[in-house]
Amino acid sequence: MMPSKIESLVRRIKNFVSVFRSGRNPMVEVMDFPKLTEEDMREIKSFFPMPKFFIFGYARSGTTLLSRLLNLHPDVYTSRLGHFFTYKEGVFNLLNSPATQDWLQRPSMYWNGGKSLSTKMMRSSCDFILEKEAKKFNKNIVGDKSNNNTVNEKAIERLKLIYPDAKVIFLIRDGRDVAVSQRIRFFIELPKYLDRAGLAIRKEFLSNPDSFLQGKRSIFSEKGLKQEALNWSLNVTETDAMARKYYPDHYYSLRFEDLILTPVKIIKDIWSFLGANVEDKSLIDLIQNEMEKNPDAKWQKKQDLTMPDNLQKGKTRNWTEVFTPRDRELFVRFAGKTLKDWNYEKNPADNK
Repeated sequence: MMPSKIESLVRRIKNFVSVFRSGRNPMVEVMDFPKLTEEDMREIKSFFPMPKFFIFGYARSGTTLLSRLLNLHPDVYTSRLGHFFTYKEGVFNLLNSPATQDWLQRPSMYWNGGKSLSTKMMRSSCDFILEKEAKKFNKNIVGDKSNNNTVNEKAIERLKLIYPDAKVIFLIRDGRDVAVSQRIRFFIELPKYLDRAGLAIRKEFLSNPDSFLQGKRSIFSEKGLKQEALNWSLNVTETDAMARKYYPDHYYSLRFEDLILTPVKIIKDIWSFLGANVEDKSLIDLIQNEMEKNPDAKWQKKQDLTMPDNLQKGKTRNWTEVFTPRDRELFVRFAGKTLKDWNYEKNPADNK
């Protein structure tokens, strides 16, 4: 039902007050947009019929590898870094304007059917981008993989409004390996973002890495590692909880370490979860061959030839070689429960 003039006026006043106080427009929040009805969904799918899925995960958790493996199927295509729901307000920025909201729900507009078209327009924008890419490769099941560690569980909340029919995949990796990988990434690709302490550690690490690689000296500042542990724990815990709440029957979570250990089984499971046929036995060879490749590691190596080989991107349990005793203690202190929840703390010797 179209909101009354009084309701619209109250909404505008509240919006003005919020912007005045915080400098932020609340109209981009999920709660401000209408939910899609069954009729809306039927209409949308008449234009954009492909099933959709979304892969989330903390940065450096292996989502790129997962998307490469899923794309081996003749029917599945995973776009990369659409950030529809993981970059600031993402797709909601399209309608981040009171004037746009007024236009979309103005009673005199005959084409809006007496209600706001905000959510349908955002959905159509995402659908167009995704299906356009999938059609280039003659695929008919399409998704996107975007790291969600800047917004955590809000990615799922936002997704639910636009894609209540989607399937969600969440990839988790041991937070200690994530921290090591993230640190090495900054050493190689993004040193300009390191603080003074980080630059000093990087310089010493590159000139004399042995003591760092043997866990005698830390590649982290204590403050930095604490923040990494807290951020990873929060992301994993909140994203998983929100996905289970909103997508109880369309949610698949997995650990990176299990993907590395049994790639054929897991990728076939995910293909089945997405509704793709897995009877073609040649797919097994494709998965096994793809696992032999590590294009990201080769690219990183080209960026800085002084980086040691045993920190190759994509390896598991790098942290056991790199973490100092103090690093181990700090990470468990701030993320120990999450490590246990995901079975990363089975062996007490891991903390010694």
